[in-house]
Order: sequence, then structure tokens, then C-alpha cells
Amino acid sequence: MKKPIPYDQVQIIERDALKFGDPVFDKFISTKGGIELGTMIALAGTSGAGKTTLCKKWQKDLKIGEVSVFFALESKKPSVAKQTRRIKTGATELICDVDDYPTWAEFMEYLYADKPTMVVVDSLQHAAELLSKENGVYIYQNYKNIIKDLYTWKDDTQGIVILICQLNEKGKMEGPASTIFNVDCPIFLTANPVTGERFMKTEKNRMGKIGKIFYELVDTEECIKFYTEDEWAFINCGVSFYDAMATAATNYIEAFSNQKNYRAFRKEFISLQAKGCKNLSSELEYLTMVNTLIVDLKEKYFA
Repeated sequence: MKKPIPYDQVQIIERDALKFGDPVFDKFISTKGGIELGTMIALAGTSGAGKTTLCKKWQKDLKIGEVSVFFALESKKPSVAKQTRRIKTGATELICDVDDYPTWAEFMEYLYADKPTMVVVDSLQHAAELLSKENGVYIYQNYKNIIKDLYTWKDDTQGIVILICQLNEKGKMEGPASTIFNVDCPIFLTANPVTGERFMKTEKNRMGKIGKIFYELVDTEECIKFYTEDEWAFINCGVSFYDAMATAATNYIEAFSNQKNYRAFRKEFISLQAKGCKNLSSELEYLTMVNTLIVDLKEKYFA
């Protein structure tokens, strides 16, 4: 009979997270930088947010030799390929649909047999519908079955799962929304039709912090460019350079918040920074002043 064992006897698989080439996204998605292997992400978003484009870009940006597959259930292969043809891919970026795997069981058999590094399922709702044709269970009840199947697979193979989730006309997830919180990281994409802004937000993230970053579709090989909230405010909202740098500097000194003299350090930094700005005439002078100020105050309070 097996018994519980001490934590230090548990075999842990340590592998580098897979980076996707954009430092803003890589730092946003996990503390390691990139998506950790053995992770399941639920991707929901408003119309025009670019869910399919983003997923194909993730396929393209995987490390050379890593195989990925897009299971197209909402549309057939030609439709997805046409929609995303501006993103050039190679022999390891694969796509299939119900013509290839007419049942959910057959698709899962393929995943266990070939063990791709990353699988994209579009979408949870269509996968549940496909499974319902096999087991006769009500579609909504199969949401948990789909998530359980994919979660077990990613744990067994240390693969990455991206599960696209559809929204209804009210902007809420179609079906029992609570099911997506069973994954490691739900990501919600928003496209504002008035301002043209696009951003992604996490409210739960097993890999790192929760937060928000902006992105835009660009006519370059990158296809999608990500920005921090500070960068987006500086570029698009008329925030002055000094305001943006002051915010960045203030955010930086938060790294010392666990130090004994942090309050005095922060108070003097903010005071001296405000006084120093009055006598500056260029962005370079500001950067030099802030850098010198941080170095001096670190020496004063934490040496």
C-alpha cells in the first residue's frame, strides 16, 4: 500500500518556460518569463480582439522544433488558414478540424500519441458539443469533462493547452463561466470599438502576477506588439515623458518595500525627484538625475 511521502522526496520536473519573443508578454504571463510547460490557459475575448490571430502567433513563436496544433472546431481549416494567412508558419505549426477527428475521443488519442508541445482548442463550447454527440450528456455538463481531459493531458505530458472560450451577446462567457477558473490562467481579451484599444487581463495566474497589458495588430513580422500600461499611456494617451518616467521610477522603488527603512527611502525619493525636475531641460538630464538619486538613496538607507 502506498503512503504519503515528504515534500523533499517528490520528483519535480524543472524545465524552462517557453518564451514567445516579446519581452512585455513574456514577463506578463509568468515570473519565469514565458509560458511554463504543463500550463492550461483559458482565452476569452470580445469580437475583434484577435483570439485566433494571437493563438497562431503563439504557434509561430514557439522554439524551433516544438510542435503545436490548432484544433479548429468553430470553423474549418481553410477558414482559419485564410483568416490568419499573414502569419507565416512552417512544418511544425499544425492545424486540424472535425474532418480529421470527428470525435473528441479520437482527438485526445492523437494528443497522447503525438504529444505536441502546445495545443489550441477552438473552442470550449464546440468541443463540449462534439463530446455530447458521443456521450449523450448535456453540452454545459461537458464543459468540466473537456477541461478535465485537457488538464490531465497537460499534466501527464507537460504540454501547454490554450482553450478558447466564446462569449454571448452580453459579453459573458457562454455557459457556466465558473468552469474557466479551473484552469491555471484565464486571460480575457478586450477590443474597444470606439478607441481601438486592445488589452489582455488576468485575474488569476498560477504562473505569476495578475494584471493587464495592451497590444495592437501591426503590419510587421511581429504581427502583434505588446505594451505595458505605462508604455501605452505614454504612447497613446498624451502622458508626458516626465510623468511616464516618474511613474516607472516610483514603481521600481517598490522593489525595496520589504526593507526596514523603505518608508523614509520612498518619501525622500519622491521629494527630491519633484524638486529636481524643476531645474531640468532635457529627457537625458531627467534620466541621469533619477538614476543618481536612486543610487545615492540606496546607499544611504540600505547599505
